[in-house]
Amino acid sequence: MKIKKEKISTKSKVQPKGRQALSNSTLAENLKCQERLARELRIAIANSGLKISEFCKKYGIPAHVGTAIARNARWFGHSDRRLIRKIATAINQPPLWIYLWTNVLSVDDFIFEESLEDVLESAYLTMCATMRGGAFMIPSQEAWDKSPTEVKTSLVLLYQEAFKEKLLKLATVPVPGK
Repeated sequence: MKIKKEKISTKSKVQPKGRQALSNSTLAENLKCQERLARELRIAIANSGLKISEFCKKYGIPAHVGTAIARNARWFGHSDRRLIRKIATAINQPPLWIYLWTNVLSVDDFIFEESLEDVLESAYLTMCATMRGGAFMIPSQEAWDKSPTEVKTSLVLLYQEAFKEKLLKLATVPVPGK
């Protein structure tokens, strides 16, 4: 009697508890967003003058994780908070940027309004109506319409700060111990 050999897959089809499988398109989108994190990590490693393994050891980052992130071969969004803090320290950026760059959070997560685009359009109209640009140039309607949401949000936030005018209702983050 001949025994038929079966090929056994080493890839687990069971997701760890609390994690959901990402579709290929979602994973590709997340890796594209994460390119900035990979670039920042590569710059930090280059500036340190260390090999990647030495750099990772210095900051307590597993070498395989650091290498995968620097090569943008692993989505970092599922990582735990301690590891995110280590990476943030290594690249000298706040952990919040890691969450933004890995597409865990987005700019509109910090705004209460239902539609960020509607709020930004309203803010643009207010900026144009007040015509208090001065050194602050308000873009033309055509330039505004072509701008990405992140650019529009940044301009509105800069305008708010310059003229002490509240155009966006922002989320506030409580500081522990205060």
